Amino acid sequence: MGFGLEDLERMLEPFSGGGEAESVGGEELAAVASVLFFIGGFIFDALTIGRYVNLYTLGYVGLYAFIVGGCMVVRARGWLESWRSWVDYTLHFCLGAVFSALVCLYFRSAGHFWGFVSVALLVGLMLYNEYATHTEPRRSILWGIYAVSLIMYFNFLAPYLFRSLSDWWFYGSIIVTMGALYGLRHLAAIPTRSLIAAGGYSMVLMGLYGVGAIPPVPLVMKQQIAGVDARKADGRYVCDVGQRSWSSYLGLADPTIRYVSGERVGVLSAVAAPKGVSTPVAHRWQHWENGTWETYTTVDLRMTGGRDDGWRFFSYKQSLLPGPWRVKTVVRDDWLLSSTSFRVEKLETPQEGIERRTRQLD
Repeated sequence: MGFGLEDLERMLEPFSGGGEAESVGGEELAAVASVLFFIGGFIFDALTIGRYVNLYTLGYVGLYAFIVGGCMVVRARGWLESWRSWVDYTLHFCLGAVFSALVCLYFRSAGHFWGFVSVALLVGLMLYNEYATHTEPRRSILWGIYAVSLIMYFNFLAPYLFRSLSDWWFYGSIIVTMGALYGLRHLAAIPTRSLIAAGGYSMVLMGLYGVGAIPPVPLVMKQQIAGVDARKADGRYVCDVGQRSWSSYLGLADPTIRYVSGERVGVLSAVAAPKGVSTPVAHRWQHWENGTWETYTTVDLRMTGGRDDGWRFFSYKQSLLPGPWRVKTVVRDDWLLSSTSFRVEKLETPQEGIERRTRQLD
């Protein structure tokens, strides 16, 4: 027996409100389906765009964003009224796909607490969109979410197009996005309150960016290792590490580095960046004392992108004071990319027992 478009439309009728009892059931089913689509989409993005980012992958994210704008115009102009439910679901699916991909991309770059907080806010906004758009047609919220998506997208895309990192790309993304929405104002019948909402969302992002809570996209700390005798040997970046406790593996405690006089404690880093991007990068060595982190040494370098597995470098110190240490990796005017913490113990003699193995950056 054949399965035609009419059959599929009858199956989807509860989603578009075919009676009160059916509508309730359809909304519940739609909510469950939305969550499943979001989880599945996020996993797919993590395995694809989350592993390898290039202009091709950013291109199909941009295509989804363009389709969302097109659906907004179609709805506002009253075109394809007989296909209205399909247009609505296309809009919802594509907006979810864009936001899911961008959350994944920003999650890759979140290497510190406030970066994860901003990503968590984006996830919350995404989940709110998944539920709210089915039950209440809040156009202002929809346009606000679309504005956030475009700002995030242009902010990620610009370094790949222009092969540089700059604060201007973020502020330029806001200008381009608000300009595009204003240009669509009449064609897509955007209410003034929706433009104000989009501007408000933009101001929130600007505030997060100003306090360093927006991850430093598109840079990604691929890997970081702290140990003894950091070095480059036969093209490999390696160091020697001791045995770690289960609590340090779970992130409940910092690993402990034990060294003897004459040995160097070092940190290896691998940072992924777009091809051709060049930016200052530094390791900032800090020791916890008197209730605050005191900076002892800053090692300045120049990073040139182009290696997906990460541009690799290391720094080291000798004769470290015992206790908690952390090494902050910063780029461009103290922009925090990542931070790694550990405890240091100095042994008087090697005979006290040091079990080590060699680890290398991938």
